[in-house]
Amino acid sequence: SEQLMFASPADAPLRIQLAIAYEGVRDDARAGELFTEAARIAHHPEASLALGRIAARAGRKEEARRHALAALDTKRTLGRKAVPPLNLFGAVIDQLLALRGSPLSCRAWIGTFTGQEIAGPLANVSFLVFARSEEEAADDLRTIADAVLPGTELTSAHVTYRTAPHDRQPASAVIPGVQCVWP
Repeated sequence: SEQLMFASPADAPLRIQLAIAYEGVRDDARAGELFTEAARIAHHPEASLALGRIAARAGRKEEARRHALAALDTKRTLGRKAVPPLNLFGAVIDQLLALRGSPLSCRAWIGTFTGQEIAGPLANVSFLVFARSEEEAADDLRTIADAVLPGTELTSAHVTYRTAPHDRQPASAVIPGVQCVWP
C-alpha cells in the first residue's frame, strides 16, 4: 500500500480503496489514517461515513455522529470518483440510528420540505421520523437538513409535518430519529 500511495500522492480514491481493505481486516487505525488522508485531499462523503463507523466502533459516539452528518454535505465540491452525498443517505441514517441508543415510545411523523429555492435537493422530499413529539421530529429533521445544506436558512416555515398513517405507526418502542425518505 505504501508503494501505491507514494506513486499516487494525490489519489484519494486509491486511499479509500486501501482504507476499505484495512477496515476489512480490522486495522481501524490504518484505515482511519487513509480515510482521513482521502478526506484531506478532496471531499469524499464515503470517507466521512467510514470515519464515523471507525469512531463508533471505538465508542466515540459524538465524533461518529459528526462524521456521519458531514457525509451529507451537498455544498462541498466532490472529489474525483466520489460518491454523491445523497447516495449515502440510507447508510448515514442507519449509522445515526445505531448511535442513538435505547428505543423509546414514539409516534411516526412525516416531514415534507417546501420552499423550492432554499430547500435545494430537499425540496418536496418527505421523511418518516419517529419521535415523542412533533417538536422532537422537527429537531431531528433540522439536523439532517443542516447537514445536507450547511449554512442555509431553512426554518420551520419550510417544512410541514403530519402524523404518519396508522399502518406506519410503531407497534412498540423504537429508536427515535429520521428513518427514511417517505415515498
